[in-house]
Amino acid sequence: MGWTLQFEDGTLVVRGADVQDLPSGFVWDKRIEAPRGPGYLYSAVVYKAIGDKIPFVDEARSWEKQLDMTHRVQREARDYQREAVQSWLDHQRRGLVVLPTGSGKSFVAELCMAQTKRATMIIAPTLDLVGQWYDRMRLAFSTEVGILGGGFHDIQDITVSTYDSAYLHLPKYGDRFAMLIYDEVHHLPAQASLDAAKLSMAPFRLGLTATLEREDGRERDPGRSTDLPEG
Repeated sequence: MGWTLQFEDGTLVVRGADVQDLPSGFVWDKRIEAPRGPGYLYSAVVYKAIGDKIPFVDEARSWEKQLDMTHRVQREARDYQREAVQSWLDHQRRGLVVLPTGSGKSFVAELCMAQTKRATMIIAPTLDLVGQWYDRMRLAFSTEVGILGGGFHDIQDITVSTYDSAYLHLPKYGDRFAMLIYDEVHHLPAQASLDAAKLSMAPFRLGLTATLEREDGRERDPGRSTDLPEG
């Protein structure tokens, strides 16, 4: 028998599998007689099934395989921006971009999105930054842009959210986005933000910051690297 993948409130259920056959992090849920784990293990389960030639039905993912989105910005990338994008691609589209303020981190994110063409949630720490990202995305791409936070609850293929709203709503929308972009990613080691990251199935993740270090030293927290490995 094969596996059936389902998303439930920030968790991934794999029917037809045994816990020992799945990546670390799954436990047996007696209520449903199936293994259950955090949503972020989705890509590991898919790679496991493909690698072991286990047939599976994916009922968990609700994003389109590829969006019809055009990057409308006619601008030549600098060498270090191209290198950042290529490094991210080489590391299974997961990693951190640490560049000084004003060096074009947001443009790197646009280039990564243009390469991936999947539903994307951009998560920023303040409403001002959410507004800036919203305006930028509307100019950059030929697709609808939504906002989550500050009184807005509009979910589109590109959606910009505050960290707080992502924590509140990713249990519901964790199957909706294939890519997460964390602006000011040094905020991610906060426990609530880490918990939210684990609720999303998004296989593609990008963190942006000018200053990775935190006063509490948690920028090297193993819990963070589990959700957003460095590339």
